[in-house]
Amino acid sequence: MGLRVQLVGDREVNLRLDAAARAVSDWTPFFRTTASDLINKSEVEAWETEGASLGAPWVPLALSTGRQKLRGALGQGKRRPSNRQWFTAWGGATRILYVSGALMRAASNPQAPGGEEMIDRLMYVRRVTLPYGAAHQFGVPGRLPARPFLVFSRVLVDKLQTAATEYVQAALDAKVAT
Repeated sequence: MGLRVQLVGDREVNLRLDAAARAVSDWTPFFRTTASDLINKSEVEAWETEGASLGAPWVPLALSTGRQKLRGALGQGKRRPSNRQWFTAWGGATRILYVSGALMRAASNPQAPGGEEMIDRLMYVRRVTLPYGAAHQFGVPGRLPARPFLVFSRVLVDKLQTAATEYVQAALDAKVAT
Protein backbone atom coordinates (compact mmCIF):
# COMPACT_ATOMS: atom_id res chain seq x y z
CA MET A 1 0.00 0.00 0.00
CA GLY A 2 1.52 3.32 -1.09
CA LEU A 3 1.00 6.93 -0.21
CA ARG A 4 -2.04 8.53 -1.87
CA VAL A 5 -2.74 12.25 -1.58
CA GLN A 6 -5.48 13.94 -3.56
CA LEU A 7 -6.51 17.56 -3.86
CA VAL A 8 -10.06 17.79 -5.15
CA GLY A 9 -10.51 19.92 -8.25
CA ASP A 10 -6.89 20.46 -9.32
CA ARG A 11 -5.77 17.83 -11.80
CA GLU A 12 -2.24 19.22 -12.28
CA VAL A 13 -1.52 19.31 -8.55
CA ASN A 14 -2.94 15.79 -8.16
CA LEU A 15 -0.63 14.52 -10.91
CA ARG A 16 2.41 16.08 -9.16
CA LEU A 17 1.38 14.67 -5.77
CA ASP A 18 0.95 11.20 -7.27
CA ALA A 19 4.33 11.52 -8.98
CA ALA A 20 5.95 12.52 -5.68
CA ALA A 21 4.44 9.49 -3.92
CA ARG A 22 5.66 7.18 -6.70
CA ALA A 23 9.10 8.84 -6.81
CA VAL A 24 9.75 8.21 -3.11
CA SER A 25 8.31 4.84 -2.21
CA ASP A 26 11.42 3.93 -0.23
CA TRP A 27 12.75 6.42 2.34
CA THR A 28 15.58 4.14 3.50
CA PRO A 29 18.39 6.13 1.78
CA PHE A 30 17.10 9.38 3.29
CA PHE A 31 16.78 7.84 6.77
CA ARG A 32 20.24 6.19 6.64
CA THR A 33 22.09 9.35 5.66
CA THR A 34 20.38 12.71 5.99
CA ALA A 35 17.90 12.03 8.81
CA SER A 36 20.38 10.01 10.86
CA ASP A 37 23.09 12.69 10.49
CA LEU A 38 20.72 15.52 11.46
CA ILE A 39 19.52 13.61 14.52
CA ASN A 40 23.10 12.70 15.55
CA LYS A 41 24.13 16.38 15.37
CA SER A 42 21.04 17.44 17.32
CA GLU A 43 21.83 14.90 20.06
CA VAL A 44 25.45 16.05 20.37
CA GLU A 45 24.24 19.64 20.67
CA ALA A 46 21.66 18.61 23.29
CA TRP A 47 24.41 17.08 25.45
CA GLU A 48 26.79 20.02 24.94
CA THR A 49 24.08 22.49 26.04
CA GLU A 50 22.59 20.18 28.70
CA GLY A 51 19.17 20.28 27.06
CA ALA A 52 19.02 24.02 26.29
CA SER A 53 19.23 23.44 22.52
CA LEU A 54 16.06 21.32 22.80
CA GLY A 55 14.13 24.24 24.26
CA ALA A 56 14.24 23.32 27.96
CA PRO A 57 17.53 23.13 29.88
CA TRP A 58 17.87 20.08 32.09
CA VAL A 59 17.14 20.45 35.78
CA PRO A 60 20.45 21.24 37.53
CA LEU A 61 22.08 18.58 39.67
CA ALA A 62 21.15 18.50 43.32
CA LEU A 63 23.95 19.94 45.43
CA SER A 64 24.52 16.54 47.04
CA THR A 65 24.88 14.89 43.60
CA GLY A 66 27.31 17.58 42.47
CA ARG A 67 29.44 17.08 45.57
CA GLN A 68 29.38 13.30 45.16
CA LYS A 69 30.48 13.54 41.52
CA LEU A 70 33.15 16.07 42.41
CA ARG A 71 34.58 13.91 45.20
CA GLY A 72 34.79 11.01 42.78
CA ALA A 73 36.53 13.19 40.17
CA LEU A 74 39.02 14.43 42.76
CA GLY A 75 39.61 10.93 44.09
CA GLN A 76 38.81 11.99 47.65
CA GLY A 77 36.17 9.49 48.61
CA LYS A 78 34.02 11.01 51.36
CA ARG A 79 36.38 13.87 52.28
CA ARG A 80 35.04 17.33 51.49
CA PRO A 81 37.12 19.13 48.80
CA SER A 82 38.51 22.60 49.44
CA ASN A 83 36.80 25.57 47.81
CA ARG A 84 39.71 25.88 45.39
CA GLN A 85 39.44 22.20 44.34
CA TRP A 86 35.66 22.53 44.16
CA PHE A 87 35.69 25.42 41.69
CA THR A 88 38.59 24.04 39.64
CA ALA A 89 36.97 20.64 39.07
CA TRP A 90 33.34 21.82 38.99
CA GLY A 91 33.11 22.23 35.20
CA GLY A 92 33.86 18.68 34.05
CA ALA A 93 32.99 16.66 37.10
CA THR A 94 29.42 17.85 37.43
CA ARG A 95 28.14 17.68 33.90
CA ILE A 96 24.49 16.67 33.99
CA LEU A 97 23.73 13.10 32.78
CA TYR A 98 27.40 12.35 32.35
CA VAL A 99 29.44 9.87 34.35
CA SER A 100 31.10 7.53 31.86
CA GLY A 101 29.69 9.06 28.68
CA ALA A 102 27.89 5.83 27.69
CA LEU A 103 24.41 7.41 27.67
CA MET A 104 25.59 10.37 25.58
CA ARG A 105 27.34 8.07 23.09
CA ALA A 106 24.29 5.78 22.81
CA ALA A 107 21.94 8.75 22.22
CA SER A 108 24.14 10.52 19.67
CA ASN A 109 25.43 7.47 17.80
CA PRO A 110 23.14 4.49 17.18
CA GLN A 111 26.16 2.27 16.42
CA ALA A 112 27.54 2.82 19.95
CA PRO A 113 26.81 0.24 22.67
CA GLY A 114 23.32 0.94 24.01
CA GLY A 115 22.24 2.85 20.90
CA GLU A 116 19.81 1.48 18.37
CA GLU A 117 18.45 2.57 15.02
CA MET A 118 15.72 0.73 13.12
CA ILE A 119 15.03 1.72 9.53
CA ASP A 120 12.71 0.41 6.86
CA ARG A 121 11.31 2.03 3.75
CA LEU A 122 8.68 4.11 5.58
CA MET A 123 9.92 4.25 9.19
CA TYR A 124 12.85 5.51 11.25
CA VAL A 125 13.21 4.67 14.96
CA ARG A 126 16.03 5.82 17.25
CA ARG A 127 16.31 4.60 20.83
CA VAL A 128 18.66 4.02 23.73
CA THR A 129 18.64 0.53 25.24
CA LEU A 130 20.71 1.29 28.35
CA PRO A 131 18.70 0.32 31.45
CA TYR A 132 19.00 3.78 33.04
CA GLY A 133 18.18 5.71 29.84
CA ALA A 134 14.42 5.72 30.43
CA ALA A 135 14.84 6.90 34.04
CA HIS A 136 16.75 9.96 32.84
CA GLN A 137 14.47 10.58 29.85
CA PHE A 138 11.18 10.40 31.80
CA GLY A 139 12.30 10.83 35.41
CA VAL A 140 11.47 8.82 38.51
CA PRO A 141 8.80 10.47 40.70
CA GLY A 142 10.27 11.70 43.97
CA ARG A 143 13.80 10.55 43.08
CA LEU A 144 15.03 11.81 39.73
CA PRO A 145 13.79 14.70 37.59
CA ALA A 146 13.14 14.08 33.90
CA ARG A 147 15.98 15.29 31.72
CA PRO A 148 14.81 14.46 28.19
CA PHE A 149 17.68 13.92 25.78
CA LEU A 150 15.93 12.17 22.86
CA VAL A 151 13.72 15.03 21.70
CA PHE A 152 12.80 16.29 18.27
CA SER A 153 13.16 20.05 18.77
CA ARG A 154 11.38 22.52 16.53
CA VAL A 155 14.72 23.31 14.88
CA LEU A 156 15.38 19.62 14.17
CA VAL A 157 11.86 19.10 12.79
CA ASP A 158 12.30 22.11 10.49
CA LYS A 159 15.65 20.78 9.24
CA LEU A 160 14.14 17.32 8.65
CA GLN A 161 11.18 18.81 6.77
CA THR A 162 13.47 20.89 4.56
CA ALA A 163 15.72 17.91 3.86
CA ALA A 164 12.72 15.65 3.11
CA THR A 165 11.29 18.24 0.70
CA GLU A 166 14.65 18.41 -1.09
CA TYR A 167 14.79 14.61 -1.20
CA VAL A 168 11.34 14.39 -2.79
CA GLN A 169 12.20 17.17 -5.26
CA ALA A 170 15.40 15.39 -6.27
CA ALA A 171 13.45 12.15 -6.77
CA LEU A 172 10.89 13.99 -8.91
CA ASP A 173 13.62 15.66 -10.95
CA ALA A 174 15.27 12.27 -11.53
CA LYS A 175 11.95 10.80 -12.71
CA VAL A 176 11.41 13.70 -15.13
CA ALA A 177 14.95 13.36 -16.51
CA THR A 178 14.43 9.68 -17.34
